[in-house]
Amino acid sequence: MDYWFFSFGCVAIWIYTNQTQKASKGKVGFAIGIKTDNPDQQLKIKRDFVEALKELLNKSKHRYSFDFIEIQDHIIEKIDSPDAATKILYDLNCAFMIYGKARTVTLKSQTQHVLNLEGVVAHKPIASEISKSFSKEFADLFPRRLMISSEGDLFHFEFTASWVNVVSKYIIGIAALLSGDVEYAQELFESLQVTLREGKAELPVSIKIRERLPNRLREVYLIRARMHYEDWKRTKDVSDMEKMKPFLDSLDRISPTNADGRILRSMWYFVVSRDTVKAKAECLKTKSKLNVTWRYNLAFLLAYEGDLEKSSKEYKLASRGFIPYPSFIFEIVEFILWVLDTEPDRKQLYFCLGMIYYYVIEDYALALQDFEKFLEETSSTQFIVQRAKAENIISEIQKDIQSGKIKLEYQA
Repeated sequence: MDYWFFSFGCVAIWIYTNQTQKASKGKVGFAIGIKTDNPDQQLKIKRDFVEALKELLNKSKHRYSFDFIEIQDHIIEKIDSPDAATKILYDLNCAFMIYGKARTVTLKSQTQHVLNLEGVVAHKPIASEISKSFSKEFADLFPRRLMISSEGDLFHFEFTASWVNVVSKYIIGIAALLSGDVEYAQELFESLQVTLREGKAELPVSIKIRERLPNRLREVYLIRARMHYEDWKRTKDVSDMEKMKPFLDSLDRISPTNADGRILRSMWYFVVSRDTVKAKAECLKTKSKLNVTWRYNLAFLLAYEGDLEKSSKEYKLASRGFIPYPSFIFEIVEFILWVLDTEPDRKQLYFCLGMIYYYVIEDYALALQDFEKFLEETSSTQFIVQRAKAENIISEIQKDIQSGKIKLEYQA
């Protein structure tokens, strides 16, 4: 009986110690596992590489969203292809995984440490195209073969220590960015900029990361600027819009021609200081046939200044262009209504609303309402050409209603 109980206990301990750990639900799982053929080597890898990654994850201000998983050797042994790695990634409920093997070889009578690493990113919950892009990036940054002389401890050489520092910061930066911790991603990417600028050794991976950092920082600055813009849309508190400025300035330094940044800066100039001159200049710098956001913004600014003739032309041109996302045009309407609410004397903006409802949204009831409001609220000596245009459109809508060509929703 005692022998049976002892055997049962051994089996239970074996099952427990070999049980696969999974990332907790609701957290971003980051798995890492490196199998070695030498216990001393295993300890050094854990101390110098695994712990470095773990420490960086734990520095996140939102570290509750990360779950660090160390992959056991028997699981690493099952990875014999990218598909097998992806399957294990999902089994561990992780979004990111770094795995590989370290071994020692004798070359020219000298012991060498050989390290092979690979990286894989989950396709869910991250969008598939983004995931594929980062998976490729991981593969580029993890050399399939890294050889280090045994004259000293593994990972204690300047070359390898620099490699670990650069790659781990970059990878955790991407993990933080995709998990929503944009502030920490920014901290890591900006720290890398300083490290790579001051670094003495030119590692191949450092060159690659230096080339990619501007794009990563562009993403970070855009996201942070948009977050404050979304806050402003919700609160209409100008202090939320003012918080965009540092990120717009940083974006301007690293990507001065970025169209999204120019559009946001245009909004910033108008909301914060009503500087229509600078706001228009930003719009004109983003001219594009593929995206007409700049044209809608320019049309509004011209109307705000009172130039309805040029504004009308811009709105008609904008109505023929590509709308970037479904709610885009309704956000424009909401913005104009906010301006009318805060500056009710800008009566000419009712004409803008009429143009948008008539030509773009094709809501003829609201187009009729706003064109009539424009005629009622402005003087007969103002905007003569646009008043005539509004009267013609109103007449056309009324004819179409009478003929049954269009039917307003509120009609019986």
